[in-house]
Amino acid sequence: MTKPHFRIGSPACPSLERPVRASALARTMSGSRGSGENASSHGSFFRACQSPLLTGPEQAEAQAWASFARQLMGDLDGAAATAGEARSATVSARDHVATSIAMATLALNALVRGHLPEALQTADDAVRLADQSPGRQGHRS
Repeated sequence: MTKPHFRIGSPACPSLERPVRASALARTMSGSRGSGENASSHGSFFRACQSPLLTGPEQAEAQAWASFARQLMGDLDGAAATAGEARSATVSARDHVATSIAMATLALNALVRGHLPEALQTADDAVRLADQSPGRQGHRS
């Protein structure tokens, strides 16, 4: 059975809301962990996050989801680096949900590495920022 391919820029892509696209991409990437058939799509996904077709805030959101996908795939170093970049970019873009995603990835990353104090501090910081976001938007994800 052939798996459907989701491509940024495909005719179906513009009809989907950005969070749905980002979530679908992250889920696709995490679901292909360990399979060689989608190995090249990993690079495509992470390069797509830097596409000049995306606005700065869209790139920040895509980076946040990419960091989460990397974490799920077991790429701890890549996840931490991408989440750190995403956190800075999403805070600047005032994207509270994407900030929460990036910070959750950083907290999970620290936890998986056995750095419990760092994981707890990052989680506390994420909750504090989400609490302070307009309408508590940072808690929606």
